[in-house]
Amino acid sequence: MLQPQPNAEAHRDPAEGAKNEPAAHSLPPLARQSPPRNVVCVHGLTRNGRDFDMVATRLVKAGAYRVFCIDLIGRGRSDYLQPESTATYDYPLYVFHLKQFLVHQRVGIAAGPARC
Repeated sequence: MLQPQPNAEAHRDPAEGAKNEPAAHSLPPLARQSPPRNVVCVHGLTRNGRDFDMVATRLVKAGAYRVFCIDLIGRGRSDYLQPESTATYDYPLYVFHLKQFLVHQRVGIAAGPARC
């Protein structure tokens, strides 16, 4: 069974200057496809990225997918906001961190509804 690997690099919000790091784990594709298709799993407000372990493993086994399971800031293995931070846990902060993560991982961003 594939085990998720922690993402070794932290993603910081430069505007905050504090240690605000979302965490992620990813599963690389089994088959070689250039480039692999990316799947990004983002949990609900009170959950964490480990909720997607089963579906991530199945997607990787099904084909050439690279799956990212995100822990939003303050959830799962991600950092909490620093006490001196002026940021709040809200959707603009989550979206900012997700965009930074996706750009860093070189994952293309396509708008559209999520399908389960």
